[in-house]
Order: sequence, then structure tokens, then C-alpha cells
Amino acid sequence: MRNPLPGKLLISSPHRSKIPINQMAPLLEHSERLDSWKEIAVYLKREVRTVRIWEKREGLPVYRHLHRLRGSVYAFRSELDSWWSQRSPGRCRDPIKLAVLPFKNLSCDAEQEFFSDGLTEEMITQLSRICPAQLEVIACTSAMHYKASNKGIDQIGRELNVKFVLQGGVRRADDRLRISAQLVDVQDQTTLWAESYERTVTDVFAIQCDVARRIAQSLKFELLPSAREMLTTRATSNPAAYEVYLKGRYYWNKRTGQGLQKAISYFEQAILHDTSYALAYSGLADTYILLAAYGLLPPADAMKRAERAAIKAVELDNSLAESHASLGEVKAFFEWDWSGAEREYQRAIELNPGYATGYHWYANFLSMMDRQSEALIEVSQATQLDPLSPIINVWVGIICYHCGQYDKAADQCGKALEIDPDYPLAHWALGLIHAQEGLYGEAIEELRKAVALGGGSTRMLAGLGHAYAKAGMEDEAIKIIDELVSLSKRAYVAAYDVATVYAGLNQRESSVTWLRKAYEEHSIWLPFMGVDPKLKNLHSDPSFGLLLERMGLPVHTNPA
Repeated sequence: MRNPLPGKLLISSPHRSKIPINQMAPLLEHSERLDSWKEIAVYLKREVRTVRIWEKREGLPVYRHLHRLRGSVYAFRSELDSWWSQRSPGRCRDPIKLAVLPFKNLSCDAEQEFFSDGLTEEMITQLSRICPAQLEVIACTSAMHYKASNKGIDQIGRELNVKFVLQGGVRRADDRLRISAQLVDVQDQTTLWAESYERTVTDVFAIQCDVARRIAQSLKFELLPSAREMLTTRATSNPAAYEVYLKGRYYWNKRTGQGLQKAISYFEQAILHDTSYALAYSGLADTYILLAAYGLLPPADAMKRAERAAIKAVELDNSLAESHASLGEVKAFFEWDWSGAEREYQRAIELNPGYATGYHWYANFLSMMDRQSEALIEVSQATQLDPLSPIINVWVGIICYHCGQYDKAADQCGKALEIDPDYPLAHWALGLIHAQEGLYGEAIEELRKAVALGGGSTRMLAGLGHAYAKAGMEDEAIKIIDELVSLSKRAYVAAYDVATVYAGLNQRESSVTWLRKAYEEHSIWLPFMGVDPKLKNLHSDPSFGLLLERMGLPVHTNPA
């Protein structure tokens, strides 16, 4: 293998087990050192995602420092050169990209839609874990964008930038299944492999494993021992538990208040059928996290339940990336354990480098820690895996908004609206961005749309109140404050949201008072207070700085 940078001297790396890093590092000049994932990736002429996979799977020599508020990585050029020169030629290609299109429900019963959708999601999860250094699988949200689509394989391949597509159908009658699957090369639309299975519902795991093996064989992948072991492990042997689990995921993916309540019911039923079903506990944790994030349950209640479910899932199966990511959310947004949260997010990505939500949630964490350049790198990995996810596209915009890059933030929200013109979060984020740009008419228009589409979301109503305040429409802003306070007497309303409207009115004392209430209730959005542009006029307020210090968040040394 050629040296990645011609002209660089290849030097063998020190024996890392014999020389402690704190003794070895001074032996190498500082010019030898690369101090971030981005620098390492640029040096090796690869994407950050690829080099992170190489570190986990192929021993790329990378070191870590863990600090109170941030973790950092570094590597030495000479060690990277040596590792590159010794790397097997058969393993140096970039990951191949594959999309699993929604399996068609060929049953006469429309009620079986949950089963075909669930099989699609499970197949994506299975494939994303078996060969992460070799195979990159598009996430479920983007795949489901093509459900009932009439687009051809070639067009889908271009839109998702994938080389291969797995497609198929499911016919179910009682406990009998007929599943067909075929792997198609996008470029010439030839079928590399096709198979049909006629089995019972209890054999669905074996079918998924066989499909994964056949794809690995067709693409000439070498399965790691851990991947081979994973393919022989069943999540549950109870078909009733599996069926209601799929119903839970089906309703969870709807991301509505009613859907989330149904998801809880189905996940709890799955646990009753099989008390050792880790995936069901993981689904329960994810559901409570969304209920807290959407303001549908008080965070103290929802996040405690999420914590119990995530911990149980990890205890039952420590290899689930989803559970570690959920536990990271609990530690970040409820416990305010920043170092613990970062460890869980990184563990989730390590376990499944194809888990787009893991990168998305880690990016959120990095952004609230005011590590915006790192956050943008992580969220870009999420968009590569899930390019048609409205929420991930919006969150790229939100991170740009936190950076003060308002033009880029607005463009990104525009992409989300191209995917779903009625997506309320995209209108909400775009309205907040326009308010910071001073485009108050456009901001109010977008935020009114968000309120209308958002199903009574108090967060979106508060955003509109903030825009009214910034536009000098104080009476309208105060009316929204009164409405939020009145609503809080019969349902949960985040104190943080009320604080942002007062900040727009430049009533700093009232805003800080409500932020203190947000601290007491563990508002899920409070960790963003230091980077939220709506609160930047509070940066010079000593009480605001003390609250940041109390939470262990970065304190602004240059008040706005």
C-alpha cells in the first residue's frame, strides 16, 4: 500500500503496550501531532466517519484525552503512516453504500403494514452492524421516503447516492410468511442475488440473518467474528413479543403524541411477553425521551422512566447502540452528567457506526457544549446515513443557527421543507433564524405556520412570542406569555420557553427568574441556554453566568 502522502517518511510506531502515552508523547514533536478527527481525516484523505470506523475496527492508532467538559482525540503522523503501509490491500476500499427499500405489504390485510415496515427497519439495523467498515446502509427514515414511490431504481440510487438496493415483499397469513428479497446493482440494474422464503413468523430472525449473509457473500465482504456471532443471536424467541414490538416501532416512527402513547403500550406488552427483550426496553426509553422533548410529559417524569428502561436494556444486552444513545440523552438532558453522556454517545457510535440517530444526538450534545465545529462534523455523518430525514436536516440548520451562520441555517431548513413542506419543526427553526436576521415579517409568518401545524406545541407558540417581542409587537408577545402561564395550570409548559419570550422583550430579570424555574424542573432544553441565540442578550447578566456555572456549562467570556 502506498503512503497516503507521498514524500512522508514511514516510521514504525512505538510499542504502545510498553510505553505509556504520557511518556511517549513528548518523544514526538508537536508538528507530528494531529489534534482532531477532522485533521486525522484530512491527513488520510478520507471522511471522518471512515477514519473513526478504522480506529474501532482496524486499530488505527488514535489517542484520547477526557476533560470535564470535552473529550479530544489526537494521533501522530508517523504512526498513521506506519499503520497505512501495513494495512491489507484487500481492506482499503471505502464503504459501499446500500439502501433497503420498504418491503411491500403483499397481504390482503392492510393491518399488516406494521409488519412489512418493521421488517424493513430490522433489516436495516441488521445490515448496518455486520460490516460497518465495508458497508454503509441508508437509515430507515430516508428509506421510508420511497414507500409507495413510483421512482425507478436508477433515480433512487442517484438521490441516495447508493451503489446497491435491497428490495422485497412480505405476504402474511396467520403465522405463515412468504418473504421475497433481491439485491440489485443500481448502475446496470442487474440482480446480484434473489431468494424467497416460506416460513413461520418464528423463523423471521433466521430469514433476516440469511439475507444479511447472502448480501455479504454477494458483495465479497469478510464478516468479522463479532458479526458472525451477532447473526446467530436472536433478539427474542417469542413471536408474540416480536409482533407487538414491531407495532411499537411502527407507532413510534409516527412521532405524534397519540402515536407515542400507543408505542408505550405495545413496548410494555412486548416486555410482558418476554421480560428479557432488550430491544423492547430500548424502544420504551426512546419513546419517553421523545415525550419529554416534545413537551408532552414533564421531563423529570419522562426522563426518569427513560433512564430505567435504557439501563435495563443495557443490562440485558450491552451491544445495543440504541440503548447507549438513549442513556446518553438521559445523562445529558436530565442528569447533566456531561462526561458520562459523551461516553454513552461515543459507545453507541462505536457499537453501530451506521446508527444515524447516534450521530444526531451526539451532535446535539456537542453543540450545547459550544463545540460547534465538532457538532457539524457529527451531524454531517448523520445526514450521509439519513439524507432525507427532516429532523436531521433541520438540526444541521439549528447547529448553524447556534454558530451564528444564519444563511446556511436557513438553507438547511429549506432542504427539510423540500422533503416535507408541512414539517412544523422546519417552519419553527426557519422562523427563529429569520428573527435573528432581523427579518421579522418572514419570521412571524413561518412561526405562525409552525403553530398551526404543530398540534398546539407550546414550544412553537413561545417561538412566535419571541419573534413578536423582537419585532416590537410587545402586546402580542405579552398575550402569548399570559397564554403559556394559563396553560401551565392544567398541562406541562416548559419554563424555558417562557424565559425566551421575556428575553425577546429584553426583560432580563423575568427571563432569568423563569430560567431558574427551568433549572428546578430539569427542562430538557435548558442545557442549550449558553448557545441559544434567543438568550444572547443575557450573557452579560451575572445571574445568567452563575446558572451556567451551576450546571457546569461553558461560560461566555465575551458577553454579547
